[in-house]
Amino acid sequence: MVELTAMVKSSLPKLFAAKEKADHAGAAAIYGKEGRPQVVEAFNMAAKLSDEVSAGVYRSSDDLTVKTNQTVFNSLSIAIGLLVFGAVGSALLVVYGIRRPVAALNAAMVRLATGDTTTEVAGAGRGDEVGEMARTVEVFKQSMIRTRQLEQDAKDAEAQAAAEKRQGTLDMARSFEERVGSIVDAVGSSATELQATSSQLAAAVEEVGAQCTAVAAASEQASANVQTVAAASEELSASIGELSDRVGRAADRSRLAAEGAGEAQRQLDLLSASIDQVDQIVASINAVASQTNLLALNATIEAARAGEAGKGFAVVASEVKNLANQTHAMTEQITNQIGAVKAASGRTVGAMRSIIGQVEEISNSTADMAQSVNQQSGATSEISRNAQQAAVGTTEVSRNVLGIQQAENETGAATNNVKHASDDLARQAAMLKQAMDSFLSELRAA
Repeated sequence: MVELTAMVKSSLPKLFAAKEKADHAGAAAIYGKEGRPQVVEAFNMAAKLSDEVSAGVYRSSDDLTVKTNQTVFNSLSIAIGLLVFGAVGSALLVVYGIRRPVAALNAAMVRLATGDTTTEVAGAGRGDEVGEMARTVEVFKQSMIRTRQLEQDAKDAEAQAAAEKRQGTLDMARSFEERVGSIVDAVGSSATELQATSSQLAAAVEEVGAQCTAVAAASEQASANVQTVAAASEELSASIGELSDRVGRAADRSRLAAEGAGEAQRQLDLLSASIDQVDQIVASINAVASQTNLLALNATIEAARAGEAGKGFAVVASEVKNLANQTHAMTEQITNQIGAVKAASGRTVGAMRSIIGQVEEISNSTADMAQSVNQQSGATSEISRNAQQAAVGTTEVSRNVLGIQQAENETGAATNNVKHASDDLARQAAMLKQAMDSFLSELRAA
C-alpha cells in the first residue's frame, strides 16, 4: 500500500507537468503507462483487503474488527484516490488530447474560409482521427492554393493575349501606312504637278490665240507671227509630252494603289476570319465552364447525401462551382470584346471598299485625262503643221488663219478638260488621304 501511494505521488506531478506544457501525447503516455496500472492495482488491492476483512470478521475478536474497519477505511481511501487520479487523467486526455486540437482545426478552417491560405494546419502528423481531420484540412488548403494559382495564370494569359492582339493590330496599321501612304502621297504630288502643268497649258493656249489674232490682224507680220506660233507649238508639244508621261505615271500609281487597297482588304478578311475562330474558341470554353458548373452541382448533391463524411468534398465542389461561374463571366466579357472588334473590323472593311472605289475612280479619271492629252497632242501636231505651211508662203496665211483659230479653240477645250481632270484628281487624292488616315485611326483605336 505504501508503494502504491508512492507511485500515485510520483505520477501526479508528471501528469500535471505535461498538462502545463500542453504535451497531450506525453500526458496520454503517462496515464497509460503509470496511471492505468495503478488504478487496476488499487482495485485488486481493495478486493484483496475486502476478502481479508471478511475472513477476519469470522475469526477475530472485537479488536480485530476495529483493526479491520480501519484497514477497510484506509483501503477505500486509497481506492477512491486512485479512482480520482484515473478520472482526472482521463479528463485531461480528453480535454488536451482531442478538444483543443479539434478547436484548432476549426479555427484553421474559419481562416481558410476567409481566404487566408497562410494558415498553418496543426496535428497532420498524428495517427488518430484528429490527424486524419488535420490532413483533410491540409488537402483543402492546398486545393485553395492551386485554385488561386490557376486563376492568376488565367488572368496572366488573358492579359498577354490582349497585348499580343493589340501589338498585331498596330503592326498591321504601320505596315499599311508604309505600303499605301507613300502611294497616296505620290498621287497627291502628281495631282499638284498636273494642276500646274494644266495652268501652263492654258497659258500656252492663250498665247496661241493671241498669235492667231495677230496673224488675222496683220498679214504683213505673217512670217514673224508664224515663227512665234511655231515656237509656241514646239513648247506646247513638249509640255503635252511631259503631261502624257506624268499621266502615265499617275495611271500606274493608281493601279498600284488599287492593288495595295485590295491586299489590305484581303488582310482584313483574314482578320475577320481569325476573330470568328476566337469567338468559336470562347464559346467552347463557355461550354466547358457550364459543364464544370453542372458537375460541381452534382458533386455538391452527392456530398450532401454523404453527410458528415462529404462536408470537405462539398466545400471543394462549391469552390469548383464558383470557379466555373467566374470562367463563364470572363468568357462573356471576352465575347463582348470580340463583338466590338468585329464591329470595328466591319467598319474598316467598309472604309477600305470606299478607298478601292475612289482609287478606281482616280484610275478612270486618269484614263480620261490620257485621252484628252492624246487629243491635245493631235491638235498640237496640227498647229505645228500649219505653222510650217505658213512659213512656206505668206499667201496661204489668210487661208490658214481660220484653221489655226479652230485648232486654238479645240486646244482651249482640251486644256479645260485637262484642268478639270487635274482638279478632280487632286480632290480624289485628298479624299483618299483622308480615308486612309481615318482607317488607320480606327484600326489603331480598335
